[in-house]
Amino acid sequence: MSGDLKWIDDVELLNLIAEAYFNVDNVRSWETRFLDATFGTGLVMTVNVGGQSMPMRDFVTNFVRDTYAPAASTVEAALAKL
Repeated sequence: MSGDLKWIDDVELLNLIAEAYFNVDNVRSWETRFLDATFGTGLVMTVNVGGQSMPMRDFVTNFVRDTYAPAASTVEAALAKL
């Protein structure tokens, strides 16, 4: 029946599911920061990196992009094990 609670006894699967949720939340968090840095204030925020000033959106873009691959791979691994 739909909506029945089903227990997962496989610790490896539970770990994969937890890791997938964690990685997807990281993507969501960085995307929120990216939107705040690019559209949220209406101001161009800058950050000092290695003595050089750069727009905050450019700095945050690297973190957003780097979170996609781990999120996708852990979700795929969890779904494959189901």
